[in-house]
Amino acid sequence: MSYSSMKLKEKIVSPSFVVDEMNGIVWSIRLYPRGKDIDSRYFIAVYLHSEDDNNPAVTMKVIYDIPFIGKDSYVLVSRKRQYDFGKCKGYGFPEFAKREEVYDTERSIFLHQDTLTVRCRIWKEGESISQEVRYFARTRIGVEKRYFLWNLQEFSTLKPEKKCTYLIKSPKNDEQIMSVDLFVTAGVNCDEIIRFELFPNDKTIKYSTFRLSLVDASGNKVECNQEELWFDEESECEKFSFFFYEEEAFS
Repeated sequence: MSYSSMKLKEKIVSPSFVVDEMNGIVWSIRLYPRGKDIDSRYFIAVYLHSEDDNNPAVTMKVIYDIPFIGKDSYVLVSRKRQYDFGKCKGYGFPEFAKREEVYDTERSIFLHQDTLTVRCRIWKEGESISQEVRYFARTRIGVEKRYFLWNLQEFSTLKPEKKCTYLIKSPKNDEQIMSVDLFVTAGVNCDEIIRFELFPNDKTIKYSTFRLSLVDASGNKVECNQEELWFDEESECEKFSFFFYEEEAFS
């Protein structure tokens, strides 16, 4: 889930499901990992939506509750709502859960094995359920991880703006999937600025995280930064940079 490529206002749509006792209406869950609008950008939004535009509008009270489920089916956060289906095609919760809690502070609870589990129960107001029917669906986000050690020889003597390139290859077939260009620029007070430019060779790559660490002679790592990168047809590459102190890097 942490590798979902959706930006603000973009959604993941669940497989469709049908509740027979609700006139055969087709439903789906719509989840916005980075918020449904600018006002809810710090939250994950969740909506229940009708998918059947050909079905005539029927006024009926629909009750549903949606929780995020943790390990051992434990309910982590839950929201319940009632709405008149005849008046709208979809409704939900723009501020269902805080993104910081799900992805960071409570990550081990919400994202067990990096999987977010959402449950939805739906029924009509004032009617009993003749039989309970359960549906299970799964959406899998394809992820490929690559670790590499980049030894930059004579780094302290690199000329400003001299380009160094590293080719990232797929561990599956050894094909080049991305190239990384590095440039060193002198900054204010003689500090250094390291600039990176990433070029995806595989156009199916839409989103990538890039975590950098400096490694000293003893093999100790100091994490520098972590970047989230989105690629589309209009952008040939993504760029980022970070600062470091010359005496620390070369000591």
